[in-house]
Amino acid sequence: MKKYIISLVAALLVLPSAFSQAPAAVKQTAPKTAVSLTGTFEGEYVFRGVQGGTNVGGAAAALTLPSNTEFAVLGLWDFAGINSTVREFDVSLAQKYTIDSATTVSVGGVGYFYPRATAAKGETNYSLEAFASLAYSAFLNPTVSAGYDFNLAQLFAEGSLSQPVKLFFLADGFKLVPSATLGWVSAKDALPEKRGRSVKDAYYYATGKLDFVYETKNAVVGVGYRYNYLDNSAVTKNTWVGGFATIKF
Repeated sequence: MKKYIISLVAALLVLPSAFSQAPAAVKQTAPKTAVSLTGTFEGEYVFRGVQGGTNVGGAAAALTLPSNTEFAVLGLWDFAGINSTVREFDVSLAQKYTIDSATTVSVGGVGYFYPRATAAKGETNYSLEAFASLAYSAFLNPTVSAGYDFNLAQLFAEGSLSQPVKLFFLADGFKLVPSATLGWVSAKDALPEKRGRSVKDAYYYATGKLDFVYETKNAVVGVGYRYNYLDNSAVTKNTWVGGFATIKF
């Protein structure tokens, strides 16, 4: 496992250097330092098309430096009545590069940590991945991402579209935000801690969201409807409601 950690760190160090030596067409913007705090609650927890729980709350903090470096920490909790238990912590680091006025490339890595998992039971207690994404700021704001999870020997690719629609019949700041995501995942060992033969898995998924959002200069709140379609040997469909609130500094 140490070699995987070394590989991830090396990728984060080498990729920014490679971009900095690319042709002059790659230009790096220099925004001010920004901080955001976000709280979420989802009736169902769905990650890359797979449902992993119900009634899950989240809290995230993100820091963006003038160098376009982004650092974020996310915590997720399962809620049952008034009680809650920690299910997951995620730590991510990414570097963004501006190609032109509309195109942005991001490279980085994410560590997923599961406090309740027990390796002795074959449960994965952490996972590390590297990723790259390309975002285009235009109509429908298309974004494509791909990456590799070292622990699961997993490749994944995802494309998404999203388009805010202003609600002119309401006060300034209100809008509807529909979005759609289509993804593919293929793991050579979906349960790396389990003894015996590797558990392989590959599937496709599609997720749609429709959020009713109110945004000001320093805050965004939204609530909406979600739908997920998963094709993994059998077809599974899920619908639920979720919401979020973000404060920006």
